[in-house]
Amino acid sequence: MPNLKQNLQWLVDAMIGAGADAKTIADVVTSLGADITTPTEMPAGGVGIRGWLSAIYTKLNASLAVTGTFWQATQSVSATALPLPDGAATAAKQLADGHNVRQSNAADDGAYMQPADNAVFPVKLNGAALALKAATVITTDGTVNGTPVTGLDIYTLATILLTISAKTMDASTTLDVYLQYSPDGGTTWDDIAHFAQVTSAAIGGGTYVLFLNANGPAAVDRVTDAAATLAANSVRSIDWCDRLRVTTVAANFADTDTITVKVEGYFK
Repeated sequence: MPNLKQNLQWLVDAMIGAGADAKTIADVVTSLGADITTPTEMPAGGVGIRGWLSAIYTKLNASLAVTGTFWQATQSVSATALPLPDGAATAAKQLADGHNVRQSNAADDGAYMQPADNAVFPVKLNGAALALKAATVITTDGTVNGTPVTGLDIYTLATILLTISAKTMDASTTLDVYLQYSPDGGTTWDDIAHFAQVTSAAIGGGTYVLFLNANGPAAVDRVTDAAATLAANSVRSIDWCDRLRVTTVAANFADTDTITVKVEGYFK
């Protein structure tokens, strides 16, 4: 079996020959081709392996120009030919900022869904409370009917929270907070709940809660415009139909009397 020395000898003989055909190292270099003087140009006729390699290396080691027939400038794109309805690519079909939201054909994920009559109503997401009356500072006497919140006829249970803060009242000052409903779409309003009366001595700062159940026992009840007449600290177990509002009645406010009221609800 040939040994390593024999293998090396065979390799040298193959490269430079043996005997009369022997070649010198200079002969081998010459056969491979001499260095070219301008490596960015390919050797004429492709003679010389080292020249070819040098030219390829030089080309790849520098920036390469991108050439050919193509669009090199920025091109405009028109939506005219797209399969869209008329006006879809313009602002003409967009809703105005601050528009009301309707929802339908979606799973109940905790948001208020669209009622059957397509009414517009605020949207509650992720279990957030629905504002029935934003935080309001009261400093003068009078009855104030809040803005109705509609679209509530799809719910049967509600937790209503009254938050009292920044309260400064003298002995004669009173505040009554009513929750009212309308059985006829807003024409007639009646009380469904009346929180305990707020005075200088009773109902301090904090949050107070009442519970409503629209599936109460069947009963004959009044249907009359009797707002702000229900006894204090009372709740009627009736259906609130599709809307609720908050009414406040302030009496004997003077000088430095002031109180901040906020009402919100959770519906299901």
